[in-house]
Amino acid sequence: MTGPCTGRRACLWMRRHADPGMRNVLGTLHGGVSLAFSELAARRAAEFSGGSSPEKFLPSSIRMSYLRPGIVEGHLRVTADVIHRSRTIATVETRVLNPDGKAATLGLVTLHRVEQA
Repeated sequence: MTGPCTGRRACLWMRRHADPGMRNVLGTLHGGVSLAFSELAARRAAEFSGGSSPEKFLPSSIRMSYLRPGIVEGHLRVTADVIHRSRTIATVETRVLNPDGKAATLGLVTLHRVEQA
């Protein structure tokens, strides 16, 4: 499930069912899973932040800070807030939220627009 956020800047939220296969050996959310969800949310937010027609963006850089263990139960919520978007580049801040609303990760994703042939 995805949807737009409310506020000044373009943003997006995603909610995904937490699957037991998303756990690492410690039983918390695997870092690669949170990175993949953050990248997906950032890409979708950038692609739809330019108006009615979506444009294709691909990540060129992802910086992740792992703030606390991710809890794998119920649903995972990911938010993506477009900080900057120009004709060719977008910068998006992402968060993977635990069920209590506290951020498990904080990401900064830089994406470049792909020319459509």
